[in-house]
Amino acid sequence: MRPYFKWLTPCFLPGGQTIERLRAGPLGQRLTAIADYAERYAYQGDIRVELQSVIMTLFADMIQQHTFRYPQKFHQTPLGSLFSQAALRFFRQERPAGRLIKVAEARQICNVSRQIIHEWAADGLLWPMYDEHGTLWLDRAEVERWQQKRALSQG
Repeated sequence: MRPYFKWLTPCFLPGGQTIERLRAGPLGQRLTAIADYAERYAYQGDIRVELQSVIMTLFADMIQQHTFRYPQKFHQTPLGSLFSQAALRFFRQERPAGRLIKVAEARQICNVSRQIIHEWAADGLLWPMYDEHGTLWLDRAEVERWQQKRALSQG
């Protein structure tokens, strides 16, 4: 059994479902692609599409369209860690250097407190990525777009 499916094995499988049948479905295929990518296997395409699909399936905010809300401390769970590993690999390998920024730089771009940046990440307004040390990383372009949107809405 692949190590990233250890967290799924003990779950309740309704109506005679097997782990193999769940893995063969669309969600299982996307999770497998994300896990393979996080474990450094090749992936054709943009892994962020798979991540976004799974995140919206599991954590979509039903009131605000196109947003999601992770459970508290989600990044500390095996699934949250897997998502972060895949996203960080994408930005470190497939985007120009300097695209990933820490909270301090995001604060300066948006002229807000550290806590506000963390709240935006928790609310799905910014896509949070945590490394193995628990450091929050953000996509500079996404932070800059968010700041422009805020500036326009504030007049």
